[in-house]
Amino acid sequence: MMNIYLKSRGVSKGYCWVNQKQEEVYDLPEITSAIARVNSDDFSLLIHRFKGKLSLLVTGLKSENRRDNQTRPIKNMVLWVGDESEENILRNLAIQALRGDLAIKVNRAVSSTNNDVGFEVDFQELVPQKLVDKLPQKQSMSQTNLIPKIGNLTELKKDLIQELETYSLPTKKQFSSDVLVLVSETLSQGVLKGRHPWRGLSETISRDEDWIPVAKTKSQSFNIFKPINDFVSFVLPMDSKKSKKNNSVNLIISLVLVVSLAFNFLAFLNYNKNKSLANEIEKKELKIEELNQKLNELRRDITQEQETLDFYKDFEKELIGIYKNLQNEVNNLEKKYPQILQQ
Repeated sequence: MMNIYLKSRGVSKGYCWVNQKQEEVYDLPEITSAIARVNSDDFSLLIHRFKGKLSLLVTGLKSENRRDNQTRPIKNMVLWVGDESEENILRNLAIQALRGDLAIKVNRAVSSTNNDVGFEVDFQELVPQKLVDKLPQKQSMSQTNLIPKIGNLTELKKDLIQELETYSLPTKKQFSSDVLVLVSETLSQGVLKGRHPWRGLSETISRDEDWIPVAKTKSQSFNIFKPINDFVSFVLPMDSKKSKKNNSVNLIISLVLVVSLAFNFLAFLNYNKNKSLANEIEKKELKIEELNQKLNELRRDITQEQETLDFYKDFEKELIGIYKNLQNEVNNLEKKYPQILQQ
């Protein structure tokens, strides 16, 4: 059974996630893992693997008539988490999101109410049986199509839709990265590339560019014995006869081999160190991006709370003004009609 989570907000209450039991959820690994890879303020789409599951996250889905107390349109965000066997269902939902058909369907499932979170979700409207009418094909893709690519969202969105309609997603054996499809309007080309998606789209990439291959070149394993083997294969045939007559040649060769081994061992250590540093830098860059995302979300929440506070302060001032005016009118009436008050 597919698990579904939705994030929205009420008129005066802030954004939060709820599960199918209408319970507010915090720091759910399935959610935090997905949110860390996108810019959730704008339209984003992510298909990724997490702990043996396949999930689809769609953010920035605008509601039609729901607005907060500052008259801003409320946005919805949905996460579907299923099994690998349900990948064609998730592909269909992704296609609907890319075509702009999903926002209306999600909007129908969410309504503002006066409960703990400020909204209510009819999750029966979000189950695959309700949303998916025709499943895409399950055709395996060629090796050429397995090459990871990124490009401009506007220019290449139709190409991505066609691929999702035609081919199954790469399997875990075919594609090692857990990010399969990543579409985000505002992610930079560098950050998008750093996520290592099979297909990635962003408006920040030049519209003049076609699909940009970003296949990671498999680094050849560093073989510390290769230079030694090459040296031995070159020297020994030349000196094998002489070595029988002169043991000093064998001694020289042995010394050369030992020095070569030591040199290449140090080079091997340096290679591994540089490789580890490069991997560590990449992880730190991704972590910084995640922290910046959380910081932006906190700033947005603080801004919303401040705007709500300012609204209530203005409302309080208005009430005080109305009260004072009423009090003045009462005082004027008392002066004008004292005999009525005495009766």
